[in-house]
Amino acid sequence: NNNNNNNNNEEEEEKSKDTTLETETTTTESEEETPKETETKEPENVLAALPEGFTPGQAVYHLHKKGTAVTLPEIRDLVKSVVPGKRKHASVLRNALKEYKRTRGLVIGREEATLVMEAVMKALQPVENATGQDKLKNALIMLDMFLDPSTGLYFSSPTPPVDDVFALMLEGIVEENLPRVEKEEEDEDDGEDEDEDDNDGGEVTAQTYSVPERGRKRRFRNMLRKLHLMPHPTPKKAEPRGEETLEQLSERVAETTIRIIEILNMRKSRPYRKMKKRAAKSYLKQIRIHHGPTPNTVHLATQIMLHVRGSAMEEIVTPCKDNRVPVKPETLVLMEEHAAAEPEQQQSEPEEESAGDDSSEGDDDSETKKE
Repeated sequence: NNNNNNNNNEEEEEKSKDTTLETETTTTESEEETPKETETKEPENVLAALPEGFTPGQAVYHLHKKGTAVTLPEIRDLVKSVVPGKRKHASVLRNALKEYKRTRGLVIGREEATLVMEAVMKALQPVENATGQDKLKNALIMLDMFLDPSTGLYFSSPTPPVDDVFALMLEGIVEENLPRVEKEEEDEDDGEDEDEDDNDGGEVTAQTYSVPERGRKRRFRNMLRKLHLMPHPTPKKAEPRGEETLEQLSERVAETTIRIIEILNMRKSRPYRKMKKRAAKSYLKQIRIHHGPTPNTVHLATQIMLHVRGSAMEEIVTPCKDNRVPVKPETLVLMEEHAAAEPEQQQSEPEEESAGDDSSEGDDDSETKKE
């Protein structure tokens, strides 16, 4: 009997051990199935701790000191620190956007891009006494910033801010009264003659081919320069840029306007469909908006081109129609009126020249009589 009691006690102890093990395993499994709720903290805004009235330079310094990814609230605070009328703030903001996009993969949104465009325009424009030439140059700087893919404005900025820049450019053209510059026609025959001269006899000469400096030789020279055993090459002095003439300014205005319309049409047509897989993937990571030119954009660009080139059908209206962009009836009426007024202007110019020749002949006759 004693032996039976001992055996029963051992069996009960083993059963109790098995039940405890089962309960422990079930608790561990339930803990694994229900993970602990981790508190997701929002990234800290470094610029929120700065005192009021900080400059863009101070903001860029603290963001650089932070070392981690730049957030969109920090970009908004950076844009708000720009003071109207201070051109240096515009350059600081542009360089900051380029650096953060290149080094930290920053992709700004639609709201941030609109704020950047407005802030840069306010910083570039002088507070008082803005001349027509100032408006033209500031508009060109702003459009060049939009065309530069390293700033990210092409991928995120909507079209209305571009329309505002076009309106400012048109004001400057009217105030400055820019001269009309005709489109340069490329001569195909000249290019063929140059190719024939270069490939005369099919022999490669020293004028047509230069051997590049090899990598090992270049590295050796750089090492000697670091050890101060070889002098550094003297940098070429940049030629001083003279003041830009009105003809050159009008040519820049025409080229920039055509390029902006091309870029907006390309963005609307979703070019990633024709890209290779890797290029399309990187494009889709950055793009935030697919807006193209609006009817207001086409109207403003047409007015600019009529002032500068005298024609806008080939460069502005036709590409937009092909891309299914609606054109205002006012734009077509404006082009018809301009085409009808051109022959009258051409007839008036020879009459003025002939009147000037007659006056010069009359002066010569009076001088002969006096003699």
